[in-house]
Amino acid sequence: MYKNNRDAREQNIAGLAPLLGADTLEMQALARSLHKLHEARSKGKLTSRQCHREERATERADKLAGRHRLCIYVQRHPNGWPLYVYNPNDPRLREGPLVIEGRLPTVGVAVCPL
Repeated sequence: MYKNNRDAREQNIAGLAPLLGADTLEMQALARSLHKLHEARSKGKLTSRQCHREERATERADKLAGRHRLCIYVQRHPNGWPLYVYNPNDPRLREGPLVIEGRLPTVGVAVCPL
């Protein structure tokens, strides 16, 4: 497993860099922001400003992934990593996009929020 947060980030960069190139660090920053917002959501309601920040971060992550012909999945549960990047043409997704939640650990690459 990971020794510390830096180790987790560096290992995650190694997995994401072939997919996202120079956008890897920005995607990790967006994952951090989303993770903090999801933690706040789990403790109660988000303010309208926080909801707007969440929407903007999700849109930006989607745009970055789109540059590389990838898609994102946002997991709003605060205990997991908040953002996954996946190839929509992966043959393991043939059953349809609704199945993706159960398959992300093997199909998508999680984006480290630490």
